[in-house]
Amino acid sequence: MKLESKEAAAHCGFSVAYLHRLAHESRGPRYYQMVPNGKRLYDTEDLDAWMHRHLQGTADQRAGRR
Repeated sequence: MKLESKEAAAHCGFSVAYLHRLAHESRGPRYYQMVPNGKRLYDTEDLDAWMHRHLQGTADQRAGRR
């Protein structure tokens, strides 16, 4: 399922501004830029996979693993 930025941010528990900052810094989940309206669409599978990788890395860091 494809979500617009507001829905994707809610799906991840982020603000829209934080999701956009992650995209701007090339650190966030993959998205599709819609032309000509410029909307970003996020696939829920991509969001879930990114969250799993991101949260796993954070948990490993807290546990002292690298």
